[in-house]
Amino acid sequence: MFSKLLVLLFFVFEYAKTQDANCDFRQDVEVGQTYYVYNPGYSSNYEPGVQCRWIGRCPDGYRCKLYCSEVSLPESPSCSLDRLLISKSGDPQLSAAEHYCGRGFMTVVSTGQTISVGLITSNNSPGGKFLCELTAERAGTSPNNRTCRCGYKKQTRIVGGEETAVNEYPMMVALVHSRTAEMECGGVIIDKRYVLTAAHCLDGQQISNLAVVVGEHNVDTGDSPATRGYIIMDVIIHPQYSSSSYTNDIAIVVLDQDIEFGPLVGPVCLPFKFADDDMAGDTVTVLGWGTLFIGGPVSKVLRQADLDVISQEQCQAKYQALDSSQICTYTPGKDACQLDSGGPLLYTDPATGLLFNVGVVSQGRLCASRGEPGVNTRVTEYLSWIINNTPEADYYVMGKGLLCSKFNKVIISKMYIKKSMFMFLFFLLESLAQDPNCDFTQNVQPGQTYYVYSPRYPSNYPPGVQCRWIGICPNGYRCRLYCSDISIPQTPSCTMDRLLISRSGDPQLIEADYYCGRGTVTALSTGQRISVGLISSYTSPGGRFMCELTAQPGSPPDQCSCGYKKQMRIVGGVETDVNEFPMMVGLVDRNVGQIHCGAVIIDKRYVLTAAHCVENQNVADLAVVVGLHDVDSNVSPATKAFRVTRINIHPGYSSARYSNDIAILTTQEDIQFGPLVGPACLPFKFVSTDMTGTRLTVLGWGTLFPGGPVSNVLRKVDLDVMSQNQCQAKVPLLTPQQICTYTPGKDACQDDSGGPLLYTDLATGLLFNIGIVSYGRFCASQGEPGINTRVSAYLTWILNNTPGANYCRK
Repeated sequence: MFSKLLVLLFFVFEYAKTQDANCDFRQDVEVGQTYYVYNPGYSSNYEPGVQCRWIGRCPDGYRCKLYCSEVSLPESPSCSLDRLLISKSGDPQLSAAEHYCGRGFMTVVSTGQTISVGLITSNNSPGGKFLCELTAERAGTSPNNRTCRCGYKKQTRIVGGEETAVNEYPMMVALVHSRTAEMECGGVIIDKRYVLTAAHCLDGQQISNLAVVVGEHNVDTGDSPATRGYIIMDVIIHPQYSSSSYTNDIAIVVLDQDIEFGPLVGPVCLPFKFADDDMAGDTVTVLGWGTLFIGGPVSKVLRQADLDVISQEQCQAKYQALDSSQICTYTPGKDACQLDSGGPLLYTDPATGLLFNVGVVSQGRLCASRGEPGVNTRVTEYLSWIINNTPEADYYVMGKGLLCSKFNKVIISKMYIKKSMFMFLFFLLESLAQDPNCDFTQNVQPGQTYYVYSPRYPSNYPPGVQCRWIGICPNGYRCRLYCSDISIPQTPSCTMDRLLISRSGDPQLIEADYYCGRGTVTALSTGQRISVGLISSYTSPGGRFMCELTAQPGSPPDQCSCGYKKQMRIVGGVETDVNEFPMMVGLVDRNVGQIHCGAVIIDKRYVLTAAHCVENQNVADLAVVVGLHDVDSNVSPATKAFRVTRINIHPGYSSARYSNDIAILTTQEDIQFGPLVGPACLPFKFVSTDMTGTRLTVLGWGTLFPGGPVSNVLRKVDLDVMSQNQCQAKVPLLTPQQICTYTPGKDACQDDSGGPLLYTDLATGLLFNIGIVSYGRFCASQGEPGINTRVSAYLTWILNNTPGANYCRK
């Protein structure tokens, strides 16, 4: 169940049991030297149960280049059996690494000065091997001087499945109607400004009604951080296209700006090396979000099907008008279908493992009908036309006539985004709202106050509003947005109406926090820009908001920042949104490999938990995991584990009475703060308040009932604080240093211990750590309160035992 944690913990504790001395190896890479990274026992196969890591560090001004000339690992679904892991960022835990299995070779260049490589093999592995060369190359080296970068794919493929892995095919795009957000057709990236598709997808269409979306997988959940939309500037339909015969069914889409390439988005290879090959007998992969059967519903996720190319003669027996510019596919029970049109037919070159775009899905009589082939446009017949109509493309030749797009820029987004396609496309395209404030950019002058408010304020805005405001502050300043009046209809995930605020100033508001309901919000930009958006549904009853925008002198974003949360809350739900509570961590014993207690971040090096969670615990076996949500699927890119170097249990702790049940853990290195990971506020402002009658939120991966299974996802429950007198009637030994909670049918439970009790300050919206889950007689038993450690009683002890910490006194 906790396989993701086990992988994470291995690289934290460095406890590889292989005998090879290279299995935890660090190398300073000198310029002009070549170093070798290879499996234990190379050139023979490695043994089962191997766990290895190599870290290379290059000099200032250089990047590390890893060229793996031989990779031969057993192929398995999601590379779950054996895997080669490569982190271009040099992450020593390899938590953001790409996974590789199967046969082939690859070239990887680090994004900074460090690169990390890992090898994990199962205990029943049949064995495999790999060999890589590690060198230093000067940063800024033109990609033209490196390996041709096209046709690459994410290697954790769901083998034999129909749904693709997320971003398995970086070259795949969708043509989307900008007003309805419906998928119209597929397409494929051939260069940073150009997309190839079928002519019939664009025939008769208005350019202003279409957009190109890259990096997409699930159109409902937006499970890829690479998803982005681009405005279409022009379309070039082949001049000989015939809508009646579907001949010359090919078109080029020209974008208004460059596509940003990276591991999850990039171009396909054009098939110059296969210009003389009719591909008959080869297998190609077709991709799309089309219907699963004729007239059926469209797919929410990108799907793949492997099809066989049939000879021209075989196909001509079915389609007498077939010509040499078309290529046919047929596999019984498989085919492209409605709305898959325009997508690529991808051929995997066995020599390189790269993907070549040999066809564009064009037509077929019926989806996967018996004996009916699919007819597609043969791309090799149009290479000259493509080159002549892509003047800004930067092609170059490598090997046997291989042309591919120049690989430009590596951008890895670490934010997990959940969005609707409609919201995404609105900010890509022009606003439809009539209010003149609904697409507004303001240069913010120090000492001035600017107002951002909904259309018709102070009256309610109308249905169907789509607005955007961007504030730009001077150098040395950050933008501060204070929203004193927010009254927006509250819905689960803020799906009906939403106020969006991007502290990074993203004009597309992709990484924005969502707000709905009633209250106030204060947001400070991370840089010089802040972006605000408003979207209301066409059935909205209306709402309003008003904010003040000012410039304040810049200071480090983390100088005093605590208690923030991701704001797209699942209202009334039990499961938290992914990374909704950035301060929550899990305690893990590496020998067990599962979360046994919760805890809360209070500073970059310090975590607060219950003493009973760590008494008799060997510090060498303990880790804290931050940014975690689902322990099975690890859906958050913020997940990272940290070793614990010190356990500081309160000297007055009593295991018999659970008094002074509090402890501080010190991590080996700083926890990196960001939108998805950060500290709770300590309750300095609530020292003189007993909190009776207030509502606190408890978090945990604990059991749902006594003796029941633990939860694989982080869950939350809101509990009411009882008065000390009420609680003492149930628990006579209660001390003033404890705080009681009780709500009928709700409670913390087993393995929730050590987690925080969070209070949302009504004045600021910040989360304060009021308590630590300690004990209770039974989970959610009638009349039985939960007993927790009152954090405000231990603030002096915390300050004295966390040297170097920087706490906010908010």
